[in-house]
Amino acid sequence: MTYARLLTMKVQPGRKEEAIDIIDEFGKQPVEGFEGMLTLLPTDDPDRVTIISLWDSEQSMLNSQRNVVPRVSKLLGDLVIGKAEIHSHQVREMRTQKKLVHA
Repeated sequence: MTYARLLTMKVQPGRKEEAIDIIDEFGKQPVEGFEGMLTLLPTDDPDRVTIISLWDSEQSMLNSQRNVVPRVSKLLGDLVIGKAEIHSHQVREMRTQKKLVHA
């Protein structure tokens, strides 16, 4: 069963790419159970970023939330305005036509 964490944050104006670069670096590091992530940029808010990370089990996702999320949050520091919203989900179905899509 696949699980997903949805993390949405508001970043300082003009610093979105800097925040995404920090998150992308963590996405490249091996973490047990990590299957991939999507970076979403809302079209109605240029300073908001949403990350969907996919996990092979609920336990892997929860372990990462205890161990990885705090480290990323510390690196993001003052780039983030307020507190990031984090929600966990069980993935019922996922369909794709391509393995990796860059916009």
